Amino acid sequence: MDLKNIDVKKVIIFSALGVGVIIGGTIAVKRVIGLFEEKEGKDEIKESKKEIVKSDLSFSDAAYETMANSLYTAMNGIWTNVPTITRIIAPMRTKSDYLKTLDTFGVKKSTTWLSSFEGNLSQWLVDELATELESTRDAIYGKLNSLGIIL
Repeated sequence: MDLKNIDVKKVIIFSALGVGVIIGGTIAVKRVIGLFEEKEGKDEIKESKKEIVKSDLSFSDAAYETMANSLYTAMNGIWTNVPTITRIIAPMRTKSDYLKTLDTFGVKKSTTWLSSFEGNLSQWLVDELATELESTRDAIYGKLNSLGIIL
């Protein structure tokens, strides 16, 4: 192969096209996966609504709204605010408390450019706590398990 006969413009164009196809394919796959995760997240919320026992709720609707928003803020970004997650989950007394928070949280998408994650509260907790110390993760999971919630 004679290097003098290589058309540099064609090499650059084909390389750019190749990179574009790879990036486009990756984005398409992430979107398809995201659609399944979003549906799964919505299905879990729909099912959990059926299990909420209103007489077992420990907080006002406004408090659940505040908890859901604070949990999202604690998990959305470049780092996870574990003390906030712990502070919100610790006072929950019943399974219905968690399920009402899950329902109120809904399905949320990450707003950081680093992530295309989208999910419900349970999915966010699993995703965000996966990189935390085992003892930290186990403390939060232990509290949820005591309420009858298995993540």
